[in-house]
Amino acid sequence: MKHPAHFIGELTYGEMYKQTAGESMQFTLEISWLGNTFSGISKDISGRGVSPDEATVNGHLSGDSISYTKQYKRRHFIGADLSTEIHEKPGFPIFYRGNFNSDKNQYEGIWEIVKEVNLLFIKLRWSYGKGTFWLKENHQEIGI
Repeated sequence: MKHPAHFIGELTYGEMYKQTAGESMQFTLEISWLGNTFSGISKDISGRGVSPDEATVNGHLSGDSISYTKQYKRRHFIGADLSTEIHEKPGFPIFYRGNFNSDKNQYEGIWEIVKEVNLLFIKLRWSYGKGTFWLKENHQEIGI
């Protein structure tokens, strides 16, 4: 069993976001391990599109690859005036997947907000947004 871990990260918005493409948002992850799987909480810190809500995180580590899903309690969007708009419906799952970059000592990869609907025998997927991210363990948080 690995120790509880604290991570810091940053996501960057992709081209789909037009006015905010290339802008970033910083966040933290506090996770607990069970074998190669983990679960925990993510909190947005600063940047464009910060949500006041915590998000649940569930993921898996396999070698140098990481994948996890983050889901906020409520949906939030970047509004026309570039402020964060909050809606009461549950947030869509946000899928993160990446690989460890040993030169930078961090994970790097892509994230995507996806809505999936099963229509008879066909699975339909809509991408509501995507971009890139980096994530690294923050040893200061746990006093190492």
